[in-house]
Amino acid sequence: MTKKELEKRVKILEEAIVDTFWMSRRYAHGRATVAPSIIREHYHKLKNIGIMIPKDETINPNKDVILPLNTESDFLHDCNI
Repeated sequence: MTKKELEKRVKILEEAIVDTFWMSRRYAHGRATVAPSIIREHYHKLKNIGIMIPKDETINPNKDVILPLNTESDFLHDCNI
């Protein structure tokens, strides 16, 4: 594989990640499962290599209801900057 082909693949993968990450974040936000921690981990990894995920206006700390079984780490406000 040439360098140009590799760069093209990387660009396609970056676009796919950015275009689909919002769905994963919305799904995981507020869940009392391992999903929020996985999304948080990957959000920070992507941010560290320069892939910026757009803010999602539907994830709003003022609208969220904390249920008895939820903890703060179940919510992804910190990954929506």
